[in-house]
Amino acid sequence: MLETKPAQKEILALLGKEAFDAWKAVCYFVSDHYNMDSIWDNGGKYGVYEHKFRKSGKTLCTLYIKENELVVLIVFGKAEREKFEAERMDFSRELQTIYDNAKTYHDGKWMYIKVKDSHMFSDITGMLLIKK
Repeated sequence: MLETKPAQKEILALLGKEAFDAWKAVCYFVSDHYNMDSIWDNGGKYGVYEHKFRKSGKTLCTLYIKENELVVLIVFGKAEREKFEAERMDFSRELQTIYDNAKTYHDGKWMYIKVKDSHMFSDITGMLLIKK
């Protein structure tokens, strides 16, 4: 875990304006709809920074901040996958393809959503609403 979270100017410099705006929108959505802890860490192989939203040891989503790109990781368990399947036509073809191509592990389906701008915001928020 990082001792201090990065400044917004640093995040803006890494992501670029459009991806930064998407990052802010996701963060605001989570803070407006959920009571989550915000945890910052090094991004490891996935980015420069990792910004995780967790509560009681369960992760809602993880945001990986890297140069000119934001990656949103959402993991769906079995019940969440069933709910998505029932609602899949409410999501864009792009998100449906990400879902279909995501690898399923013992703990769920891991969806890495690459975000360069805000065009997938409604898909991401829809996925988060399914999650919790």
